[in-house]
Amino acid sequence: MKRQLQIPVRALVEYTLRSGDLELESFSSTSRAMQGIRAHQKIQASRPAQYKQEVFISHCIETEHFDVTISGRIDGVYQNEPPKNVIIDEIKSTTRDPDIFEDEPNALHWGQAKIYAYIYALQNQIENIDIQLTYIQLETGRKKNKIREFLLTYSFEDLETFFSNILHIYLTWAFTLVQWYETRDGSIRDLQFPYGGYRPGQRKMAIEI
Repeated sequence: MKRQLQIPVRALVEYTLRSGDLELESFSSTSRAMQGIRAHQKIQASRPAQYKQEVFISHCIETEHFDVTISGRIDGVYQNEPPKNVIIDEIKSTTRDPDIFEDEPNALHWGQAKIYAYIYALQNQIENIDIQLTYIQLETGRKKNKIREFLLTYSFEDLETFFSNILHIYLTWAFTLVQWYETRDGSIRDLQFPYGGYRPGQRKMAIEI
């Protein structure tokens, strides 16, 4: 029987794309998280009528060893009519100046948005789709938080290739892990009790524990 894997989009991307130095923002407090949630909500509320918030997506794939379900929630989708492209909007809060992401694009952020865009394009038969990363700066002392948006267009073929590569990396690791678990469990089953029998009172104690 194939193993069932439930993989959040964010976990998929974080395992396969995370690299480099640790960032301070990786260690956020509860208050910082609440600030981020409020910032997301503020931006979502300001979007136009064709903008749909919190779009749930899920995609199932059957492979040789696994039945995989990948799911997540897109911050927002601009459901534009042709000739305008649909836009997948991924909102990120940061304590840094958002302008920094022009010269230092965050691979995790773009990767997460690209997985969302791939699944959305696949399920809605879209050939070209736009991805927008929206950054909002927190804790600046400004009356109005600084917001910066970055927009790129992708073909379905490019997103499909990206998705396939990411999934291959993740499933290769998952299969290695499964093999180790099976080896470990097999060795445990084959273990023999080191003594011929229980000592007086030992059986009773083992049952009670």
